[in-house]
Amino acid sequence: MRPGPPALDAVRLIPAAVSGTVGPAWIDANGHLTLTAHLMAAGDGVERMQDDVGVHEAYRRDRSLGMFVAEQRADFVAELHAGDRYSTHVRVLARSSRAVHCVSYLVDDTRGRVATVAEYLLLHVDLRTRRAVGIPADVRAGLDRWIASSEALGWASDTGRALVLRDREHPPGDVPAR
Repeated sequence: MRPGPPALDAVRLIPAAVSGTVGPAWIDANGHLTLTAHLMAAGDGVERMQDDVGVHEAYRRDRSLGMFVAEQRADFVAELHAGDRYSTHVRVLARSSRAVHCVSYLVDDTRGRVATVAEYLLLHVDLRTRRAVGIPADVRAGLDRWIASSEALGWASDTGRALVLRDREHPPGDVPAR
């Protein structure tokens, strides 16, 4: 059985990076928040974290360095509707010399539940060459502060799971005719 999202009380221990209200333009034909809007709200939180650690507009302009999303994985847990209040809470889980692993929780504040869990692998890049490069000491220090805050929460983030179809209608290797 697949584990669910972390408890709302646990997520709310992480300060909100972003908050807002779902506008009608974010609603799809099914009457709920679009896939794109879920990811935009979660991603806005990750961008605020980057700003906080020093990867902001001036950093990109003056140092020609930035962060790219190399991988992303999202669990859409609950619907959000027009007029709902939301907040985004970000944890930085780990870093290497050139990459950052973080997770963004989109919370439905209207109903009091986690709506989306979006996991990211960010690469620190030279914006001229578009290649991964080492993270400078000042940014590493900011990331390490976020990692320490994450570790102090006292609960593990359920990340790194593979996408798996649990109820297959045909055996592996048996491709249905078209």
